[in-house]
Amino acid sequence: MSSLLNKRRAGILLHITSLPGPGGSGDLGKEAYNFVNFLQNSGITVWQTLPLGMTHGDGSPYQCLSAHAGNPAFISIDWLVERGWLNTQDICFDCQGGYEFGKNCLISKAFYGFQSLADEKDKNDFKQFCQDKSFWLDDFVLFIAFRNIFGQKKLE
Repeated sequence: MSSLLNKRRAGILLHITSLPGPGGSGDLGKEAYNFVNFLQNSGITVWQTLPLGMTHGDGSPYQCLSAHAGNPAFISIDWLVERGWLNTQDICFDCQGGYEFGKNCLISKAFYGFQSLADEKDKNDFKQFCQDKSFWLDDFVLFIAFRNIFGQKKLE
């Protein structure tokens, strides 16, 4: 057994959404990095979160839409701007339609920025990810597309 598992350790349970962030909910941006640094400086070696998947409308992390896909709400808009894939001037009237909708609008714009501005390594990494994860990604993308087309209605 690993010597790491034989040591007494301190940990914390804190979900990403409990971190400070825009729209009243944290993401995997600067505050998450600050929190990891705080944990390290405090001698805490375990950070446990709730599931990180995309949730239903109720927001419960225990009812994710996919066992594999992460929640796009945890993408840091600031990180996309730092990478140069999103310009702060890209915020338009459509992006103002509520926090979740606005963030999705910005992420979509960042994807177009990624396609035109990312370096070849990032583009190749993305292509490789899509190929490696196609066993679940293709069906999930189709599911989300249909879910959006049909207004996220439940089947009865």
